[in-house]
Amino acid sequence: MKTDGKLGDVLFTSAQIRSRVQELGAHITRDYAGKELTLIGVLKGGAMFAADLARAVRLPVSLEWIRLSTYADGAVAGEVRRKGVDLDADLRGRHVLLVEDLIDSGLTLAWLRDHLAAFGPASVESCVLMRMHKEDRIENRPVPRYVGFEVPSATWVAGYGIDYADRHRNLPDIHEYQLPVIAA
Repeated sequence: MKTDGKLGDVLFTSAQIRSRVQELGAHITRDYAGKELTLIGVLKGGAMFAADLARAVRLPVSLEWIRLSTYADGAVAGEVRRKGVDLDADLRGRHVLLVEDLIDSGLTLAWLRDHLAAFGPASVESCVLMRMHKEDRIENRPVPRYVGFEVPSATWVAGYGIDYADRHRNLPDIHEYQLPVIAA
């Protein structure tokens, strides 16, 4: 028998998130001063973070979206399948900053970097709200240039755009999520 999982403790409050997003925005503003910057938010989980980060960057930026999934439509663990349409933006010569909710294995980020290279950007970097500690799983995993928070690898999270079973995206805080228990 399977029982539903539940929200656990708050890992990061909305105030902590807001503060960290402002710090990341200030750092990005300094690093990209005088450059053409395009933020590409990864949907759906990164939508709130990307929108807040765009407002925290004090430069003219363009904001684009791409939708990916690593477990959709019959994909196996670690396989990346793109959903939705490709980018309409002209990225030639522009600096691109991928904005994701979290990175665990790094496969999605690696795929995105390779995919976007075909668009001819001046550079492709990444900013993640949370980085999970799973170095033992993937060698040569991409290292995000900007990281909001570090999270232990065994932690599941929900809130601030991140879902569990398509629920809890609307929560202002990030909670630990306690997975469902499967009893015999």
